[in-house]
Amino acid sequence: MLTGCGNPAEEVLKEIETGDAAKAQQIYEKKVSGDSSAEKMVEDGLAPVLETILEQYNTGDVTKDYVNQQFDIYRSMIGETATFVDAEKCLLELETSKKNFEKGIEFQTAGDTISAYNSFSGVIETDVNYETAKGYMEAIQKQNNEQAQVLMAQAEELFEQQKYQDAFNTAQKAYKLSGDNVKYEDFSRKIIECLATQCEIQNPEAIQTEDMRGRQAWCLRCDGINGVNLNELSDKQIIKTFKEFREIYHRTFDPYGSLSSSFGNTTIGDFYCAGKWYDIRIDDSFGKNDYVEVYSESEQQERVKANVTAAENPVPHSPSGWTTGGPSTKNSDEDSVSDSGSQEYQNALTKGLKYANQLFMSKQAVYDQLTSSYGEGFSEDAAQYAIDHMTDVDWNANALEKAKQYYYKMDMSKKAIYDQLTSSYGEQFTSSQAQYAIDHLE
Repeated sequence: MLTGCGNPAEEVLKEIETGDAAKAQQIYEKKVSGDSSAEKMVEDGLAPVLETILEQYNTGDVTKDYVNQQFDIYRSMIGETATFVDAEKCLLELETSKKNFEKGIEFQTAGDTISAYNSFSGVIETDVNYETAKGYMEAIQKQNNEQAQVLMAQAEELFEQQKYQDAFNTAQKAYKLSGDNVKYEDFSRKIIECLATQCEIQNPEAIQTEDMRGRQAWCLRCDGINGVNLNELSDKQIIKTFKEFREIYHRTFDPYGSLSSSFGNTTIGDFYCAGKWYDIRIDDSFGKNDYVEVYSESEQQERVKANVTAAENPVPHSPSGWTTGGPSTKNSDEDSVSDSGSQEYQNALTKGLKYANQLFMSKQAVYDQLTSSYGEGFSEDAAQYAIDHMTDVDWNANALEKAKQYYYKMDMSKKAIYDQLTSSYGEQFTSSQAQYAIDHLE
């Protein structure tokens, strides 16, 4: 309990202690503002007050509106000091955590255990719901693992019957339940190699590489086609076999997607034979401009690096309704920054930066959080504007921070961390960002 009010800073803190924040603000403006030593004393005294408010919010004793109201008053006193920045970061983490817990309960009630598990995994240790969420996750994981084992057994039976599409779909369901990326990839590889054999591709070995966005993709290493090395075949012969393989790959793995994006035109190099990469391009529009490009190992590595860099640093997107340059562009007869649409975009950017800089989220995760009806509820254009203008965010560093959390706090292996970082059900970093994180774990 504070005693004595001879010092104006103590007067302010006394009123704060009694709960009269408005009066405290009045005293601060009249007696403290401009006195650096008194201002510092108030700032130091506010730190435990802010902690108490956060704890009350955490336990559900006060609402988010109340917290914002109190923060606004205290912010007007001391400004955006380090004390406030830390408190706002804690508030954002708690708010996001509690939203994740609420989503988890909703998904679990609806029977969507996969989404429930992913939501519960976003509950932080300082949240009073953490132990409850952890218990739900353990129960869900046990149930999902048991179901996944049954599904994988069914997938193996379908594979032996050469029902490859049904086998893949069943294995995919198992993967979504268990998150066992190794089993899923091995099973997918086995199917791809069988499909390639049907097309007379000799000794096919499905290998993983990166697509044009730096994500994991499949290519084929082989000894040739029908017993002939690829460098002895004409482009026409290679293209013919590739089209046959792409067709059955499409029917098996992506029957409802676009044929043009099945296996070809998404990877950087489709076939690998005798130390050469064969990048096969198919003209699905007119069928007249099919071609094959051949690259050495070193040339291929440079292409991968260049394409991943380009994908991670895209040309800024101008949302619909804006002229080139985005909302900051001014016309001669109006200032586009002043309208309500522009404010929506700026709000999305402000929120996005907080998620990226304070919670170390990936670019895709930030976008999903901004557009989600369970998250911020921004339009896709506003979210894309935010992503395109977050140019100072170091996504590699974010991946590393996430990796450290899994490595030091959850005792996960580097392989498991990599899978979690790149998973569409996890952190959604690119493979190059995840690899950077793994390489820099101490």
